[in-house]
Amino acid sequence: MCPTGLSAAIVGLSRRTKTHVFVREQPRPCARSRTRANQRGPTSLKKYDMNNNIRNASLQADDAIQRVLQAERDAEQAVIECEQEAQQIITDARKRAQAINARSDQRITNLEMRYGHRLDREIKAIEREGAVELRLDANQSVDADSLRAAIEDLAVELCLVDE
Repeated sequence: MCPTGLSAAIVGLSRRTKTHVFVREQPRPCARSRTRANQRGPTSLKKYDMNNNIRNASLQADDAIQRVLQAERDAEQAVIECEQEAQQIITDARKRAQAINARSDQRITNLEMRYGHRLDREIKAIEREGAVELRLDANQSVDADSLRAAIEDLAVELCLVDE
């Protein structure tokens, strides 16, 4: 084999696409290797099959890597969709909470209004009863002489109690 005909496999990783790159340096044929390959016969065929297997393995590896990368992209997309769904659930929950809060406020307002009206009716009823009693008291007119006599009696009683 010719010294310049060495083959090497170089594996690199491209960061941008996250794919493995396989570079295979092809042997450079020289006059001696061509004649030896012709002389050996089946040996040269084995080298060709081995090179072909390496190419097939390389293609299979590339396919596997592409499937893994696609699975990663699918997983990232699924995560994004789940995050969006979670945000939608949170938004819906906030809207429901606001609706519940609005209904509660409305119910409280309705109760306040009902009890306020009830209280107004009770106050008016009490005022009406007081007005009726005041009219009855006003109708029982007391003359000035009887009022003076009641005051004098009360004053005498208060003075006698202290002694």
